[in-house]
Formats: sequence, C-alpha cells, structure tokens
Amino acid sequence: MLDRKANAYDHFDDQFEVQRCRIHHDGSRVIVVTGQHVWRVDSVEAAVVDMWSEIIVQPMPVIEFAEPPSKMTASPVNTTLRLAFSFQNTAQAVWPMSNESCSFALGFDQPLIACTGNGLFVAACRATGRIASYRLNAGTAELMAEFEEAIDSDPIVDLMPAPASNEFLVLRASGRLLRLQIPLR
Repeated sequence: MLDRKANAYDHFDDQFEVQRCRIHHDGSRVIVVTGQHVWRVDSVEAAVVDMWSEIIVQPMPVIEFAEPPSKMTASPVNTTLRLAFSFQNTAQAVWPMSNESCSFALGFDQPLIACTGNGLFVAACRATGRIASYRLNAGTAELMAEFEEAIDSDPIVDLMPAPASNEFLVLRASGRLLRLQIPLR
C-alpha cells in the first residue's frame, strides 16, 4: 500500500473530518468553515489530480478565529463577498477575497445574525432585545439603524432576510414573525 506524503493541507483534512462544517457557495467559490478555521476554494480549477487520479482540492486559508463561531451568514449573491460570524460577545465580518475583517455587534451576547437583500448585516441580542443593522464595507462596520424589541415571554430566536431588500424578519419563540424595515439613507 502506498503512503501519501503529508502536505500543507493535511490540517484542512483533519479539521474537515473532526469538526462540524459549514459551507457557503456563491456560484464561483466555496467557503468552508471547520472549527475555528475559514477556508476558500476559488473554483474546480484550483483542484489538482494526484498520481492516484484523486482530485485534491487546495483550499486557501482565510482566517483562524480564537474559538469556533456559533453562527454564520453571507452577503447576497452579486455583491462583494462578505461573511459574518457570531461569537460569545460580538460578531465578526470577514472579506474572504482580501482577508480583511472587523468586529460589530460589540456587547451583544451570542448575537443572532442575518444579511438583508441589499447587503446590510443585522445582529440581535436575545438577552436585551437590541437589534442593530450595519453596513460592512472595506474592512469597516458602520451602524445604520438600531431597534429595541420588547423583552417578554416571547424571546427572539432567529433573524432572516425579508422579501424587500431593506427589510428583515425577527422570529419569536411563539412562531410569530415581525418584519422590520431599515431606513434608507
């Protein structure tokens, strides 16, 4: 039996097999999140065929976080690719093509995150009911609007994009959906 030589991507293989994975595909590239690592695969042309006729995909490392993210969302197709990840007390945006990143939703306890149809990112804190929208551009986060949702026996459980490009949906534990609009500037 032939032994394959260790290569620079064995770490990717190990992470892929052991950790929970999240995958995002935007039509031209694939983003893979394994544990605390984010990898980018630009296209099938990035693959090579080894001497055993196996296709080996050569992912490019994008960023390594200090801890695995709890949630991930991506910008809409046909916009600059941006990813947002949720952590214990913040969210972090990453531009996989330039390896830029920035934090937003500072002080939000395990923020829920979503992206609207026009590319604005939204974060919500379940504990306080605070919701904020951000424009993520060139490695920076600009606060666009803030919303205060009443904390009651029907807590926020998720955020989702709405049909209108500047709106998003807030899902409550009861199943009730609220539609909120981000004011255009």
